[in-house]
Amino acid sequence: MAAEQNQYDMPIVVGALVFGLIAIGVFFFMRKDPVLPPQPAEPVRTPVVVQPVQPTLVETSGPAFEGGQTGGSTSGGGGGGAASRRGPSIAGAGS
Repeated sequence: MAAEQNQYDMPIVVGALVFGLIAIGVFFFMRKDPVLPPQPAEPVRTPVVVQPVQPTLVETSGPAFEGGQTGGSTSGGGGGGAASRRGPSIAGAGS
């Protein structure tokens, strides 16, 4: 059974209907139309020209290199860097 209505219910019902119609109109008419992205630029198709060169060989072992390091580090680990005032970094946590 429906609840009884009095004279004050009519403005509430009309206001709710107007609000609903406005909301539907806003959602329907304010939707965005899909926009196609611009076509990508044509790739450059010029051939690559490579000049032939004579390979250079470097001796990395033998009597000239037996006395010590020849450059770089052979220890295999990364250095921690200088200590900062904020405390040790994660990389140099032990130092």
